[in-house]
Amino acid sequence: ASGAIAAEQVKNAAPDGYTLMWTISTTMIMNKVLFKKLPYDPDKDFALISWMDAGHLPLIVNTKYPIKNLAELADYARANKTSLGTYGAGSYSHVAVEALNRHYKLGMQPVHYRGEAPMWIDVGSGSVQGGSGSYAAASGVLQSGNGRAIAVPTKTRMKKLPDVPTFYEQGVTDIAFQVQGFICLVGPAAMPKEIVSKLSDMMVEGGKSERIQKILDTFGIDQAAQGQAYFEKFMAEQGPVWIKLVQGLNLEPQ
Repeated sequence: ASGAIAAEQVKNAAPDGYTLMWTISTTMIMNKVLFKKLPYDPDKDFALISWMDAGHLPLIVNTKYPIKNLAELADYARANKTSLGTYGAGSYSHVAVEALNRHYKLGMQPVHYRGEAPMWIDVGSGSVQGGSGSYAAASGVLQSGNGRAIAVPTKTRMKKLPDVPTFYEQGVTDIAFQVQGFICLVGPAAMPKEIVSKLSDMMVEGGKSERIQKILDTFGIDQAAQGQAYFEKFMAEQGPVWIKLVQGLNLEPQ
């Protein structure tokens, strides 16, 4: 249930540093909008330990369509019925479709899947024109030649796709393409500060190792784990932005 079950377990666990949760931004931010009631309070029930970039989520289109950049996507969508896959209602990929619709004044239809795997199958077959998601999950579509990456979010290009321009470079400056999705490590709120600090330092140090760097590269993640202070600053600055973006989807809370 979007991380809610694990979150409740960790919330109620002994704050000794032995029960932690490795989770995603949905659990910590989006669920506040997507659910009427949660069995945990993302803002009060956890000690923030470490933050890590979830990696760029490139926008990829099927190569049978005459689309090599965002301007061509917009031109195509004005002349043809166009659908873009998302890996779930309320997800970043859903936000991206609506942001593109706002920017170009389009009516592209988001098609919601239960996760990335079925979405990329349909992108690869051309059942939907494109979709956005993780590099690792999309690698099969890209390597088969059936998928073409046309844009990546944030203002920095992706190391794995250095020739693919960002949304920002292509003139799409909506805040949705500047925020970062993330994965994170948290623990029960009452954890002693010294334990939180030790775990935070271990995450940062571990992220510098050659082994972890290779794993991150495989998944197309350019930024290793950051510490507690970075995590807290990120949540204070970008958390409200994410909330506003998801609220803008006008979804009925479950």
